Amino acid sequence: MSWAGRRRVTYFFLVLLILGAVLVASLFIFVPDPTCFDVKKNQNELGVDCGGICEAVCKSEARELRILWSRVIPLTDGIYETATLVENPNRDLGVIDAQFTIRYFDRENLIINKRTDKISLMPGEKFVIFEQSIDVGRRVPTKTIFEWTGAGKWYRPTKDVPEITFESKKFVQDDPPLLKAEVTNKSSNLLQNIMVVATVLDVDENLLAVSSTLVESLEAGETREVAFSWPEAFSGEVVRIELYPHLDPPLTE
Repeated sequence: MSWAGRRRVTYFFLVLLILGAVLVASLFIFVPDPTCFDVKKNQNELGVDCGGICEAVCKSEARELRILWSRVIPLTDGIYETATLVENPNRDLGVIDAQFTIRYFDRENLIINKRTDKISLMPGEKFVIFEQSIDVGRRVPTKTIFEWTGAGKWYRPTKDVPEITFESKKFVQDDPPLLKAEVTNKSSNLLQNIMVVATVLDVDENLLAVSSTLVESLEAGETREVAFSWPEAFSGEVVRIELYPHLDPPLTE
């Protein structure tokens, strides 16, 4: 090959080298860093823009919400209530606006009515969804079917789960029955709008009654008395009382 030919080859490879360097540099300059919003599964994500370092929770990370029991409670003639104990089994995940539907059936297994609503549950929370004064017309509800009909939005708490405890439960089975208890906020922050549901059970774990009350605010370390009452004496002997507190706002503030 002549000297001129060798020079042309050298120039050709030099141009290729420069173009390659420019291309590599442009990749570093113009290709954005991976994020939790780039619609790609990268970084250490478990799914597309979820899991790992991303705040969003992948569906595969969350265990399904549980339904532990659902009961119809006759209150007085023609007036009924229902109670359903639900649980979020995830200890490190909360859920916002999980949708549910409750259907009420008569003794012939015909549907009387249904209701759809939403609830938010903190990590590990058990709570009784308490439905009062159900519209059943002249029919008698004998059972309920509770279903989760919407998954809601899972989230990772950004602050500690509030700690609420109950002490000194005192029950008087008079006519009408009365339950008093002391509720304590063991958290480090003010808690507001605490819904507390009380369940009353007999020796066979049958649900005798349910009641609820609202504690509007509870300062850190504060203890306050709460009371629950019912219009008529119970049909069985009370052997166990459970109290379930509930705070609706999620722990993401």
